Amino acid sequence: MQLINLENSFTLNSINSENENELKMSSKPSYEELEQRIAQLEQEKQLLKEQSIRDPLTGLYNRQFYKSNIENILAQASNKKQDIGVLFIDIDKFKYLNDNFGHAQGDKTLRELARIIESSTKSSDYAIRWGGEEIIVLLQKANGGTGKAVTSRINAKIDKHNQYNKIEGKDKDNNPITYTLTISAGYARRNPESTEPMEHTIKLADDRMYEEKRRKQS
Repeated sequence: MQLINLENSFTLNSINSENENELKMSSKPSYEELEQRIAQLEQEKQLLKEQSIRDPLTGLYNRQFYKSNIENILAQASNKKQDIGVLFIDIDKFKYLNDNFGHAQGDKTLRELARIIESSTKSSDYAIRWGGEEIIVLLQKANGGTGKAVTSRINAKIDKHNQYNKIEGKDKDNNPITYTLTISAGYARRNPESTEPMEHTIKLADDRMYEEKRRKQS
């Protein structure tokens, strides 16, 4: 009787040991699973990196992208002996738009302008939301006429956009009001041999944008 119990105990122990080994084997990831996990982690890393340099509202690059990449952009332009153009864009009467039609409409207009700018520039250019309703575009291989040419393309697409996207409403006195998207833009160019910081060129483009805005208002 004791012998039978010992044999049964030995058999049960053997089965339990085999089950534990099988469990360990099944819980250990395969080479293919490890490869898939590494690829997934790399994708997540790239996504986080992309999100850190993109404006969440418009999808354009943000100031963090500018700070992290401007030295490399300038170095490449210098090596190729190419000018970099700065187009400084500001939405006209943006406060009026927000105050009278709401911030949701203002956000929508910003996103729409962002898509227009992207479709009007080269893939090698950099469109950056600079702040509020201000957007700058770093234009590669720029010359004296680049700013005017790009601005003309943007304005032509804005005109077409306005034909199919009318913004209408009523003021506090129930009078009908409308808003038409327009922009003011200023352009400046940086020579590859310049020792001035890029912010100097951006400020020059900004000043010229305000000159254009004042000209419209006068």
